[in-house]
Amino acid sequence: MHVSPQKLTNEERAQVLRELPLRKFSQKLADVIAGLNIPRCKDFHQRGGCKRPPGRCHFWHLTDANVARWAGFNFWCEICSKAFTSKEQMLEHEQSKPHCERAGITFSGRLEQKNAGRQPLELAEVVETVAVVETVAVVEVAAVATVGRWSLTGLQPGDEVRMIPYIGMVNFAVQYCYPGYETARLLLQDKPSSHQLTQWTFYWMICASFLQLESTLLALVVEYVPLYLEFKTLCLLWLVHPSYKGALWLWHSKLKDVHHSIDKQLSASVVDALGVLKVVGASTSAEEPRETQQPMPNGAGKTD
Repeated sequence: MHVSPQKLTNEERAQVLRELPLRKFSQKLADVIAGLNIPRCKDFHQRGGCKRPPGRCHFWHLTDANVARWAGFNFWCEICSKAFTSKEQMLEHEQSKPHCERAGITFSGRLEQKNAGRQPLELAEVVETVAVVETVAVVEVAAVATVGRWSLTGLQPGDEVRMIPYIGMVNFAVQYCYPGYETARLLLQDKPSSHQLTQWTFYWMICASFLQLESTLLALVVEYVPLYLEFKTLCLLWLVHPSYKGALWLWHSKLKDVHHSIDKQLSASVVDALGVLKVVGASTSAEEPRETQQPMPNGAGKTD
């Protein structure tokens, strides 16, 4: 399941922020996360503690360098527990008076900033780079959100979700067991009804045709269709249920007229073909040598 990062709810965002530090760092994924513009939690960073339960806040709690790196801050001061986005900011902080006092070093003022002549990137290059990064890494963001959903339900990715327990056995009973029993019971009757004969004859034709289709063409897509067995069982149940008799309805309302028109067109050709075969068979039989009766010898078959 692919989820757009902009459509994440607050609970899903909190789940992502809670599980991101447990993953191996990926710069592409971190760039996409930065594009969400998730702010830092004011209660946690300015007021000494977050009001929300642990792991339920959907704002950043910059507790260490790993979390800060995911949040887009590549520089971290362990002494002051503060994050910075650039090396210049980090250098400025390290030479500030509060940092020097916490580190126990003498404050000597600020140094001159380096890289003053650095050329900025072109806007077109920035837009193109961001587009490529978002296209590649949006799948990873979706995977993090999906893992959060699975953990809430107690399932694992790859587990099959079924609406009906033991749907395979239910499908087998509906497709083979019940129709087989009804067919055997019909054959044991002295005078079975024409409707029953039509119902089960046409059902087994449908079953055989669908079985062949399922083992060839549908085999390529069956695994990717959700709730396939449930839908198949429902259709088979409609075909065999005594209150519906779907196979009988399909024959009389849809296929009987079609079969009649096709049979009317082809029956003459079939009869002609059979007639030719009959003539050929008769001529072949005429050419075979016939047994001739031999005259009986004198006195044969006579009794005294």
